[in-house]
Amino acid sequence: GLAAAAICKKMNFTGGASWTSDESFEIQSSYEINLDDVDCESAEWENCTFTEEDNCGHSEDVFLSCGEKRGSTELFSLVDSEGNKISEEGQLGLLLYKGGTVCDDSFDGLAAAAICKKMNFTGGASWTSDESFEIQSSYEINLDDVDCDSGEWESCSFTEEANCAHSEDVFLSCGEKRKKYRLRLCVDTTA
Repeated sequence: GLAAAAICKKMNFTGGASWTSDESFEIQSSYEINLDDVDCESAEWENCTFTEEDNCGHSEDVFLSCGEKRGSTELFSLVDSEGNKISEEGQLGLLLYKGGTVCDDSFDGLAAAAICKKMNFTGGASWTSDESFEIQSSYEINLDDVDCDSGEWESCSFTEEANCAHSEDVFLSCGEKRKKYRLRLCVDTTA
């Protein structure tokens, strides 16, 4: 968990989604094993210990799947405890803004509704804040003081400088996905 998150963060991804070890690819034997005994106290690479001498076989090679690349263009997203994007309606997930977490200062039902609508859901079903996911520390806190006058994101004020701890991270559950309809207009030019 922590080692995967630390390595993903060091490679400029938002978190360690999952990892496994295996000898799945023929090319593995053509590589040296350069890292072993990785042990991390947090999701920061600087808090990890390791050795560059190994006592491993390639069947112990690590395959790592990371979250989203930092700086992605998506304004808001929801992720699960592994850092995987949530797209199902009604599922509670860690709220991310520009790849970082959202602090609960001034956050309320209007903010939840506005953000869910911005993510193409019908509304904010519920929200809470706490530090229940191990991966939270692998994210920066990117949004704070969200205060909305209506359920529209354009009505919200906020700051991108946070004075929060991850125990104040917002978890959000949204309503149904909005349905997309295609509209085709036909104009009768014979009349």
